[in-house]
Amino acid sequence: LAYVEWFTPVVSGARNPHPCHGLYKVTRLLRSGTRLANIVPLSNIERSCHLLPDFGTSAPREWSSSDV
Repeated sequence: LAYVEWFTPVVSGARNPHPCHGLYKVTRLLRSGTRLANIVPLSNIERSCHLLPDFGTSAPREWSSSDV
């Protein structure tokens, strides 16, 4: 089993990837302000994806790779 949080899909043929990294923006799916998630069988997972946070111009300086 796997815990999966759901995000908006990227539509085939989507336009306007981010100019710096060429990736598309997705957002968390919420229900009544709570993250939408499920427990699913591993056999239902077709692929994984990497998500990057949108920091704006910079990440908070107090964050490090060991505590975030």
